[in-house]
Formats: sequence, structure tokens, C-alpha cells
Amino acid sequence: MKNWFCIFFVCISGYVSAQQPVPANPAKTPIWIKQATLHTASEKGTFMGDILIEDGKVTQIGNVQNAPNNATIIDAQGKHVYPGFIAPNTILGLAEIEAARATRDYSEVGVITPNIRAQIGFNTDSKVIPTVRYNGILIAQIAPTAGLISGLSSIMYLDAWHWEDATLKKDDAMYVNIPSFRIYGEDKEGKQKENQEKRVKELFKAFEEAYTYYIAKKANTVTQIDQRWEAMLPVFEQKTPVFAVANELKQIYTALELSEKYKVKLVLVGASDSWKIAKLLAEKKIPVVLERIHSLPDREDEDIDLPYKKPKILYDAGVKFCLSMDGFWQQRNLPFLAGTAIAYGLPHEEALKSITLYTAQILGIADRTGSLEVGKEATLFISEGDALDMKTSILYKAFVQGREIQLTSIQTELYQKYMQKYQLKE
Repeated sequence: MKNWFCIFFVCISGYVSAQQPVPANPAKTPIWIKQATLHTASEKGTFMGDILIEDGKVTQIGNVQNAPNNATIIDAQGKHVYPGFIAPNTILGLAEIEAARATRDYSEVGVITPNIRAQIGFNTDSKVIPTVRYNGILIAQIAPTAGLISGLSSIMYLDAWHWEDATLKKDDAMYVNIPSFRIYGEDKEGKQKENQEKRVKELFKAFEEAYTYYIAKKANTVTQIDQRWEAMLPVFEQKTPVFAVANELKQIYTALELSEKYKVKLVLVGASDSWKIAKLLAEKKIPVVLERIHSLPDREDEDIDLPYKKPKILYDAGVKFCLSMDGFWQQRNLPFLAGTAIAYGLPHEEALKSITLYTAQILGIADRTGSLEVGKEATLFISEGDALDMKTSILYKAFVQGREIQLTSIQTELYQKYMQKYQLKE
């Protein structure tokens, strides 16, 4: 047993001590990206042109005129420029090694923990972060996952020395898990239903207590501060939306009931069955953070390719949605979800917006990022080809707030290492 522990400790130590790319410094001169195909994710669409970056922001786009004499010129002819992709609902930076409990910081003890804040647990030294940046993911919404009320998510840049510098928007959403209503096995159906009803009642009870605290707070009649309900105050003030994780249709209706009863802003997360009531969601203007579409259908009688069709179904119904991936290292596949959605009918521009502008709008950061527009932060990247196609998505350069970041990672280092090995054999 001791030998196994020693081996495990050595492996972890070696992994942690691996080289990490140094966060980028601010650019000393303006940056002029010339003659690229610009995928703006805005009303301007896609066209050939230039971009001028000054002081971390886009100052000119299209036909750049009067560029500063000291501008650093990047010839991007034949290449593509995209706004940085945004990964919502992820534990990136809160998890490192799935088999090591000490490296998993996304699940707290307790069922009702609204005062938990993912922001301060974000690990900027994660070795996983550089691997997802290589596919254009430059911003992520880091979210807790446990219990019924999990806590507050935050939106982070994926290049920084520490969590304070990484923060784009702190405490952007309150994450809530709607209990599942699925029954597994006929022999325990009664007990399972009883437990499900109990958990739903517990969730509504927590919201009722928090709302009562909110009313008392407004009336200045609170006699004892409760940190849990203090964290819920912005929710009832409609400053912080509730991101409700709800996949089954009954879960979604429960989330809608919760939202209507307590007048809170609602965003559905996962929302596997959202396609069934897409028109209702469009009417109520409920945004959707759609689950990973690279998956099997939820039921045996559903079309095998139904998950791929869901983005088009929501789009046709007029639902505001964005795409998401579960997990943390899996985020590198986010752009290829958009690529699959294109193959199943979603227009290319809409697919791009589903991982850029629409995500930014749902997360409340569209005034700063999500598209290539004058005045917005220069968080963007240059790709050799179509960044939504895994065959042609090869990043050339990437920038976070106008700072050129390194595109190396433990995976690129291993690639270079073993390329040399096999070249030597030849």
C-alpha cells in the first residue's frame, strides 16, 4: 500500500511541476492584423478586412485608416479571425485530475449553498487551460455543481496570474439544480417518487426562506444575518439570474414555476427536452444553455441524430440559445459542436454566434466581448482555416484583452517530443 502511495505522489508531483505558459504582458505597440477573413459574429457578418488593436481594444475594423506608425503588423492573408470562443457552465479551473479528489474543487458539502463562490476557487495554473485555449476557448463561465442550490458562478479570462486578474465578471449567476424525475427500476418506484418530491419541496422551501429574508431585508427587520440568504438578495432584485440545470421536460416546467413564483430571471442549462416546448420558451424569452449535442438520444424512440438537430429546432422557434460542453478538458471540443449544428441545418453565422455573441448576451458580457466590433475588448484569435471544423482549426495567434498569449501546452510539448522521436527513426 505504501508503495502505491509513493508512486501516486510522484506522479502527481511530476504533473504539477510541468511547465506552464507564462501569462502575457500588455502589448507595447498597437497591433494591425491585415487582409484576413473576419468572422465578426455581429451584424456585419463575415468579410475580408483588417483589425486594429490599441490598448487592448478593437479601435478599427474593416478598412483600417490612419494606423499608428509604430503598429506591429500581422499579415493574416488567407487566414481567419474570430472572436474568442466562450465556454459556459464548466468546471474548468476547478478540476485538474479526475481521479484525485484533492484536485476537484467544484463540489461543496451541503445541499443549499448559495454563498459558495466559484471565482475564488479558480486555478489559473491549471495545466488543462492551455489545452483548451488552443481551440480558441479564451473565456469561460466557471460554475459550482453540487446540491440543490450550488452557488455563484463567475466569468473568467483563460490567461492570468491569479483569479483576481482572471475575473471578467464575478458572481454572474446563481446555479440551481432541479431534481430529476426519472424512475429507475419498477420495484423502487414509490420510494423514488417520494424522494423526488421531497427534494423539490426542499428546493422551494429554500427559495421561500430566502425570499422571506429578502422582504425582511427591504423592511430593515432582519435580526440576524444569514450569509446564505445574503447571497440570494441579488437574485430577487433581478440583478443575478438563476441558471437552472434542468434536462427533462418536468424539470424544465419546475424551473419555470420557480421563476414565475419568485419573479427571478431564468436561464435553462442543459435543457435536453427544451426542443419539445421551444415555442413556449421563445414566448417567455427564456434563454437556453444547450447541453453537449455530441451525445445519444435520451430515449429509445427518439431519432438517433436528434441531439444534432436541437440547435436548428431552437433557432427556428426563435429561442435565444448558446452551446455548452460538460466537464473541463472537454471544452476544447466546443467549437466542433457548432460545426455539427451547421451540418444539421443551423446557418453558419448562427452557429458561430452560439459560442460567441449569444453566449456573451446570455452571460451579460456582450458589451465587452463576444464579437469583433469597435470598442470591444480584443479577445480574439487567428486560425489557419475554419475554426468550427476540426480538420482545419489550427490556431496561428491568440489574444486576450489585446495581449498575445502563448499557444503551447503539455499536449503540444508531447506532440513535438514524439514527432522528433519518429523523425529520428526515419
